[in-house]
Amino acid sequence: PELNTSVEGGSGMLIRAMVDECKMIDANRCSITYSTSITQIQLSDSNQARWITKNGTTDLFDTIIVATTATAAELIKFEPRIDFTEKYRALRQLHYSCSTKILLFFNESWWYTQEHLNGGQSITDLNIRTIYYPRMNNNHT
Repeated sequence: PELNTSVEGGSGMLIRAMVDECKMIDANRCSITYSTSITQIQLSDSNQARWITKNGTTDLFDTIIVATTATAAELIKFEPRIDFTEKYRALRQLHYSCSTKILLFFNESWWYTQEHLNGGQSITDLNIRTIYYPRMNNNHT
């Protein structure tokens, strides 16, 4: 399968597509909040997520998408911590240089299970120059 892809029109198209999908959901079940300082996100046993903002406001959601830099995401306290251990590791392993960074989380570590890549990076001549793969421990998902 072809793993090298690009987003026609740039990475901003990802955000626009999510906003468009949100607007099509009935009964105001999807809302978008911009420029809000989130200090904590808590997952509940009922598969809902609660955010806590810098000013103490809380709200409950079915899904929360955090669209920020890796550095800013590291400042958010995700609870229960054990559920986010691998995500924190991925945030710490993300390297910065003068370019756009996109961090994606997957339910399965396909680069390990399908491509047998355990840590490291790929350099390409495509628009996406460098891909970083996190080092996996014994739990590969």
